[in-house]
Amino acid sequence: MSAQPAVTVLMPVYNAAAYLAAALDSVLKQTFADFELLAIDDGSTDDSGALLASYAARDARLRVVPGERNLGLIARLNQGLELARGRYIARMDGDDLCLPTRLARQVALLDAQPNVALCGSWVQTFGDAATRIERYPSDDAGIRCELLFRNVLAHPATMLRRACIIRHALWYDPTFIHAEDYALWIQIANYGQIVNIPEVLVHYRIHAAQVGTRERAAQTAAAARVRLGQLHGLGLNPGTAEQAAHEAISAVQFQPSRAFVNAAEAWLQRILAANRTSKRYTETALLPVLGARWYTVCRFSTELGPWAWWRFQRSSFARHAPIDQRRRAKFLFKALARTATTS
Repeated sequence: MSAQPAVTVLMPVYNAAAYLAAALDSVLKQTFADFELLAIDDGSTDDSGALLASYAARDARLRVVPGERNLGLIARLNQGLELARGRYIARMDGDDLCLPTRLARQVALLDAQPNVALCGSWVQTFGDAATRIERYPSDDAGIRCELLFRNVLAHPATMLRRACIIRHALWYDPTFIHAEDYALWIQIANYGQIVNIPEVLVHYRIHAAQVGTRERAAQTAAAARVRLGQLHGLGLNPGTAEQAAHEAISAVQFQPSRAFVNAAEAWLQRILAANRTSKRYTETALLPVLGARWYTVCRFSTELGPWAWWRFQRSSFARHAPIDQRRRAKFLFKALARTATTS
């Protein structure tokens, strides 16, 4: 490792002993070798500290920062941003796994594309939930549009350009606890491009102790505020009902009714109209995102019977939905098979 490594892998650790050795091994066995692994112990009370000390004694690339008190993830992340020496900062959690070429692939992209400030990748989940691959959009324009509705960058799979963070004094905001990464991506997007490498570079562990499981309500509330800020950036000031509709569309959590479907289309049309005024997003990228949301609303409303299919087709968003003929046919079949309701 050089005095100023190309990459700092930032890994806050809190009571992660059950999975930590595997996570450390996955970083230390990278094909790209010019990195430091900055592990910040957030006052762990299990064997995490001893594990970190043992690994640091064997590999000089591991730099351990002990913490006597538990300050929380955001405080440790910001501490890591200050202590990082690499020109790039790769995030990593103590319970996930990097594929061997992860750093090499992301460094190559950031070296080749100086306008990119943030690079993520697809991830494959494992652990307590069924294995699946999260295929996030890869291009900057598509990611920006998707961020209106959801976070499409897996935090432990991201690599940041440190110069952008320093130049613009960007930090993880503690007022967005449990959605601090989502909020940071919106800030970074003001200063550089955001991309995802369309291949799995990280295996993301699902388990009961992780924040997304334990703090679901708080995370949802913080993410809603991130989305609201983006709507304000479009020039929209949604009322209570409109904001609730946006959250229901984003989370795909709603009670199907004709009233909701109609309100959902009206809200998506408002977003499109606001963008045509503000020109904040590339319309050719925004339309498929809105079309996909419209398809999902109608597809999850098939208990309304054939009306759901008719309503989907009637909207101008239908032709922009990035859905193949097989999925359209399946939607139509399911709608026709249900007894129509008039709710």
